[in-house]
Amino acid sequence: MCKKLNNSSPLKILIVDKSFSNHKHLKEILATVKFNNIPLNIVSTYSVEECKLFIINNPDTALIILGLECISTDTKNYKLNFIHYIRNVLQNKTVRIILKSDFTATNPSSTLAMEYDINCFINNINLNDDTIITSVLTCLRCFQDLSDINESKKGLEQIIKSSSVFFELQSIKKLAFKVLVQLSSIVHLNNNMFTETSSCFMAKKIHSNFRFITGIGKYSSLSSKNSISPKITKELNETLKAKKNKYLDDHFIIYFNTENNLEYIIYYEIPHMLSSITIDLIEVLCTNISAALNTLYLNNELETTEREIIFTLGEISEARSKETGHHVKRVAEYSKLLALRCGLSEKDAEIIRMASPMHDVGKLAIPDSILNKPSKLTNEEFNIMKTHSRIGYDMLKKSNKRLMKAAAIIALEHHEKYNGTGYPYGLVGQDIHLYGRITAIADVFDALDSKRVYKSAWKMEEILKLLKDESGKHFDPELVNIFFANFDEILFIRNKFSDI
Repeated sequence: MCKKLNNSSPLKILIVDKSFSNHKHLKEILATVKFNNIPLNIVSTYSVEECKLFIINNPDTALIILGLECISTDTKNYKLNFIHYIRNVLQNKTVRIILKSDFTATNPSSTLAMEYDINCFINNINLNDDTIITSVLTCLRCFQDLSDINESKKGLEQIIKSSSVFFELQSIKKLAFKVLVQLSSIVHLNNNMFTETSSCFMAKKIHSNFRFITGIGKYSSLSSKNSISPKITKELNETLKAKKNKYLDDHFIIYFNTENNLEYIIYYEIPHMLSSITIDLIEVLCTNISAALNTLYLNNELETTEREIIFTLGEISEARSKETGHHVKRVAEYSKLLALRCGLSEKDAEIIRMASPMHDVGKLAIPDSILNKPSKLTNEEFNIMKTHSRIGYDMLKKSNKRLMKAAAIIALEHHEKYNGTGYPYGLVGQDIHLYGRITAIADVFDALDSKRVYKSAWKMEEILKLLKDESGKHFDPELVNIFFANFDEILFIRNKFSDI
């Protein structure tokens, strides 16, 4: 997998201070900072108005180091109008803000921290270079994590949006062109002119040759009568033989094999190496493309294909967090059993079974450093982790299909607790959707019963004791009773889809 790019755009750091000497001092210190081999672009402004103009024109600014004397403040309650402007008017929640001032017992930084979205404080009293460097690096890491989340969320929303379009297309050429456009939108997430900067094509393997289907950029003029260059043809054949995707510094090749053994290849030229997040997004999109190709040629029912995509997306989210491969299958079957036993129809129970594998799809947007951390998460890391429920909901809610709507509800509410202490909204009792209450029990039971990167599997008696203790607290007490009344069937599912 590719790592963070060395040729990434510079991270912008904005210094806002009235003192020229303060600017000079900070720039000298920041010149020594190394952050993931990404260059830093340090900009000086000397007033709030200058800073406002810069942020408006550069919303991707990573960090603002703000001298308190530059801000119009109310001496009684320190109303920092400028920070309110950035967060609430410009709606910029990503840029990190360090406030630099003289903080004392009578003028504590904690007062400001509680009221304003300020990320770090530098005290001019007893100031040293190490404190400044540590604060800057901490904020840059947080900015990068937030940027990764936003990029993943944006890409995953694009994938969800494209899925229904793929299934509606009945022509292989139209489907291929739409696939290339959607793939380009993932590769160039932050560039609206992707169709002008992309060069790629899709081809089908016919006997010993490749038949061109459609292309973008410099390959748009090719036709089925034109031959693909010998050099590219050789690479395509190597990929075909390996039957797996290939990612290189200046291009990548995607391989598809349909259920009736038709083979397709996408060749895509790129200006620089792809990030690991972009590759993850491409792999998810490829799952949808494969399903669409199968639907086109095998005329499978759309609902069956959707089910496969949902399970695959669920498994990918679990695989990224290095969790058990059958976790989503077991959660799906446990959820259906509980749904049937609490009186839902077979159709409704099947909806829950097909939708529940998407409960943690939002984790695809969580950075690996947090998702796979073996030790306890910090409060800030846990707050980032908790965003996965809302991210999953935002990705799934736009579909009008009942299955996807159910998946969106489950993604959003499966971490709510019956007594109102869960997240993201702290819903209580019956205010939590039944789908969320059912999936919560299924997910927690299987999670405790499975080995994870940060823990060993619990003993069964310990798990059952927790479920009883949490009845009416974490879990719906009626569903807990149903769980224990049907425990033999739960164990049957557990053994049927064992990881061993």
